[in-house]
Amino acid sequence: MSLPNVTTIGSCAFENCSSMTELTLPKIKTIGQNAFYGCASLNSPNITSTELTSVGENAFNTPGTITLMGTTPATLASNNAFGTLMVVRVPDAALNDYRTADKWSDFKARIVGISAQLAYDVNVAAQTSSSGLSAAIGEENLGQVVSLKVTGDINGYDIMVMRNKMDNLHYLDLTDANIVANDYEYYTNCRTDDNIIGARSFYNL
Repeated sequence: MSLPNVTTIGSCAFENCSSMTELTLPKIKTIGQNAFYGCASLNSPNITSTELTSVGENAFNTPGTITLMGTTPATLASNNAFGTLMVVRVPDAALNDYRTADKWSDFKARIVGISAQLAYDVNVAAQTSSSGLSAAIGEENLGQVVSLKVTGDINGYDIMVMRNKMDNLHYLDLTDANIVANDYEYYTNCRTDDNIIGARSFYNL
């Protein structure tokens, strides 16, 4: 759905619209609380407006990404304006401004530059004393991974990386991955065995 001339969206305007899959807002200035709360199929809203000035509490709450084109961070009613899972993409030049702005700084790990790569399809070879997954993606990129497909062998080191270093991981495809035995504890007293997704592998993620 595109709303080319709308500048304000009121509270609860589209709450629980489960069939909404797309959203583009080129002129929006204010978004009220719960405006798109519960829109379960809306995972990549695109706010192309450069004039967004305020976002209400729980305006969005679904997993996925939202793209903001404004170079000045909008005023947030709370640090839950984008829920607890949504990754926020902003202009690269304004990345630090967003990450340090009031309330935005509370979820700075979920704020990434528009040019950042968020989806990875990697071939991995399990290592005996380190993570092959981390080596394939790059340690500096782990925090921005949203979607990951793994081909090859992984072990406890790689499970640990997915658990502890990929804070924004939402989509994981292990169809072509093999889990192999390793003595490293990815969780207390938990280690990988061949072809087994072990206890607490993805616990609390």
